[in-house]
Amino acid sequence: MSFHWTNIISLDSSQNNAFEELVCQLAKNEPFKNKQEFIKVGNPDGGVECYIILENGDEIGFQAKWFLSTPKDPQFNQIENSFKTALEKHPRMVKYCVAIPLDRADPRIDGRESFMDRWNEKVERWKKLAKDEYGRDVEIEYWGSSELIERLSREENIGIKKFFFNEIDLSDKWFENQNELAIKNLGARYTPEVNVELDLVDNFNALSRNRLFKG
Repeated sequence: MSFHWTNIISLDSSQNNAFEELVCQLAKNEPFKNKQEFIKVGNPDGGVECYIILENGDEIGFQAKWFLSTPKDPQFNQIENSFKTALEKHPRMVKYCVAIPLDRADPRIDGRESFMDRWNEKVERWKKLAKDEYGRDVEIEYWGSSELIERLSREENIGIKKFFFNEIDLSDKWFENQNELAIKNLGARYTPEVNVELDLVDNFNALSRNRLFKG
C-alpha cells in the first residue's frame, strides 16, 4: 500500500491544520519518561502546537510545519521564529520537536549544501541562541516523514492513521472484534476444539503488521 502525505484529510478546509493536529495526536501518545500532562493549544500558539509537562515541571514542545519541498531561507526563518517564541513563552522547555513531512536529503556532494547540512547548521544556531540569550540548554529533535510514519505504524496509533488518511482499520483490536462477532454469530456451530488453522492467516498478519507478524 502506497503512502502519500498529500492524502491527509483537511481540517477546517486546511491540510496544514490536519497535519498540526496529527502531530499533536502522535505527541500525546509518545511514551516520554515521567510524562505528567499533555496540553494542546490553539492560535496564537506561543511557538508550539502542543507541549508535554514532565513530573519535574520541564516541558517538551512540538512545532509542525506543513512543508512539502526542501525548506529554503523563508521556511527556516519560520521555524526559527517559532523557536524564539517558544523560548520566550515556555521558560521550562528543555526539548523542541520540529515535525516536517520530509526526510532530510544527505547526498554529501562536494560544493553542494544538502537539507541535512542546512538543518544541522540551523540546529547549532538555535541551540546557541537558547544558551546565549536565555542561559538554557534545549535539545532540538527532527520528526521527518520516516519518524512520523514509524509512529503511525504503531498499534496504539492505528486509529489516528485511519482517521487522518481515511484508511481501513487493520489493527489487532479490529481483528479481535471481528473474530468475536463471527463467533457470536455462529453460536453453537463454532467449536474451538475442531478449529483448523490455515496458512492464509499469515497473510492477514502481514497486512495488519500485528504483534504476531512483528514478533
